[in-house]
Amino acid sequence: MSLAHHPFLAATDPAASRLVRVSAPFPEWLNPFHGDGVVIRAASIPGEVEHSKSYMARELLLGPISEGLISQRTIVKEATSGNTGHGIAKICKALGIRCQLIMPAGTARGKINAISVMGGGVEVVLHSDPAETPVERARREGAQEGNYTLDQYDNWRNPWAHKTHLAPQLFSATGEVSLVAVASGTMGTCVGLRQYIDEHGLGTRVLPVLLEEHHEVPGARPLSKVQKDIRLPWQKLFAPHDLEFGTRHPSFLLAYYSWRVLPQMLGPSFGLAFQGALRRLHREKVAGRLDGLRTRGKIEVVLVGADSYLPYLDLFLGETQSDERHTYESPDLLSFAL
Repeated sequence: MSLAHHPFLAATDPAASRLVRVSAPFPEWLNPFHGDGVVIRAASIPGEVEHSKSYMARELLLGPISEGLISQRTIVKEATSGNTGHGIAKICKALGIRCQLIMPAGTARGKINAISVMGGGVEVVLHSDPAETPVERARREGAQEGNYTLDQYDNWRNPWAHKTHLAPQLFSATGEVSLVAVASGTMGTCVGLRQYIDEHGLGTRVLPVLLEEHHEVPGARPLSKVQKDIRLPWQKLFAPHDLEFGTRHPSFLLAYYSWRVLPQMLGPSFGLAFQGALRRLHREKVAGRLDGLRTRGKIEVVLVGADSYLPYLDLFLGETQSDERHTYESPDLLSFAL
């Protein structure tokens, strides 16, 4: 049987899965711009898939398997901060393909364990060499004979997966909204959503939310690392003023507050998207441009939540217990975000 026709690949076909669940509008206490006519909702991807990289990892592997570039004699090498690596590891394990996932040494232990537990044939390699990024290492080792790197950071199948599978379900559920905020690591989700929007003539703006320098949130990058590692055509679609930035601690707090409202408990990258959206709304309001975001008379904002809180339990405990504000009944969210 051809690997491309393996039953596991058929069982994980995203076309047969519900990828995203859109929440009810946030209550007033969770929406500082309620009085300005802004509606904020969450688009949670952990539905029938575990995270936003599950279906993308499948496409990254399916292409080269179908083209004969990957076989059971190949070692797949990929740099990852967790979710893409988890998706790759599950598929490789099922198909009998060896894989080595190169992860930053500071990756959350829960994300490392979620991959390591798969055992034989799946190897986690922690990388801490400041002279070479994990992405650069995966590219170098993947070019060696017998190896293959999927290179999600320079692979058209990354944004294509989001454009083809996520975007139709997202906009079918939300309609044409004003703003979609996405915490960004590979820029694949943002590029794929933007390509879908452009191809369908929608008025929605995509807001990539990056990290401020020297801050860490799992699954996101600062601009310097995006510029160094990401070869996807994101700069053709997003000018510098299209980007927003956030910081670590508010990302955890904002995600934590959302648990009081959302049926799915989302991870810190959702909090980063939330922070970026609040910063952008504040910036536009101060500049007198908030009405420019209105679509059909409304300002509707969707925050993409890429994964669950579960891999980050220790991090959430550390971030929330160090700050009494996590106990507030009516927190000043805008002050956190700014």
